[in-house]
This record gives sequence, C-alpha cells and structure tokens, in this order.
Amino acid sequence: MAYVECDAQDRFVVPKPLMEYYKIEKDAILLLDNGQIELWNAAEFNEQFDMSPNDLNLLNQKIHSTHETYSFEKF
Repeated sequence: MAYVECDAQDRFVVPKPLMEYYKIEKDAILLLDNGQIELWNAAEFNEQFDMSPNDLNLLNQKIHSTHETYSFEKF
C-alpha cells in the first residue's frame, strides 16, 4: 500500500517504483474499493477479470435491480 497526495487540481502522480512494480507502461485501471484506490496493469486486470461488455451490462443490471422493500407500521 502506498499513500499519495493530490495537487491543487486534485491530480496525483503514481510514484515510479509503483509503476515499475505493477509493470504499468501505458494503460492502467483504477478501481475504488472501500475507500481505497486500486491500481492495475490493464492487461493483467483484463486477464483476471475477463468479461464481455454484455456480461458487464448484465452484472450491472443485477446489482442495481436488487431492491428490498421495508414496511413500517405505526404503533
């Protein structure tokens, strides 16, 4: 884990050692997970989490269509 600070324009620079460690040369993927940003080499991410655009759409629909209904009665 590494900590980075944002500049006045809310940008951050990924330190060179992290770029080298994760073998990021051009394309990267940033994910927000429980308040932390994960940095992935795009090719490695796509190998591990290979999903077609249709599969991603179906997953998104499933996640956002799950609604529980609660009822509250007056006592």
